[in-house]
Amino acid sequence: MKMIYNWFIGGNQSMRASMFVLDQTVRYVAIIKRYKDGRNYYVVPGGKVEAHENIQQAAIREIAEELGLAIEQSDIFDAIIEKGNVFYFAKTNYSCLPLKIQGEEKERSHPHNSYEPMWLEWKQLSKLMVFPKYDYLQFEEIVSKIL
Repeated sequence: MKMIYNWFIGGNQSMRASMFVLDQTVRYVAIIKRYKDGRNYYVVPGGKVEAHENIQQAAIREIAEELGLAIEQSDIFDAIIEKGNVFYFAKTNYSCLPLKIQGEEKERSHPHNSYEPMWLEWKQLSKLMVFPKYDYLQFEEIVSKIL
């Protein structure tokens, strides 16, 4: 794995830590479908790095807070660095169990601002509006290596 998880210990307000969580078949990825201001789009789970953590710790914490999934450092096998964002890749033993939004996102949810976590076939991501932006070809190359 790329050695990027030690960056920015002590927080960095301009850095976002995101994670593509893959199921045990490496066919599905956990993603959040959003509805806000009349728009539908998808979000890679993640958030800002807090003062006491490095980027990898932030990504693991955000997955636990947003989706209730327990990710271990040993589950993480690669990463993409994109303009102020680090996207980690984690292969898990999860088998597309139902996901429920948690944390701040649950508190902020209402009919005009909704969060719907789901397992989606990762090959569908290229056809969707996903934020933050990332290099899909690099994503596909990384996932294909573990198939």
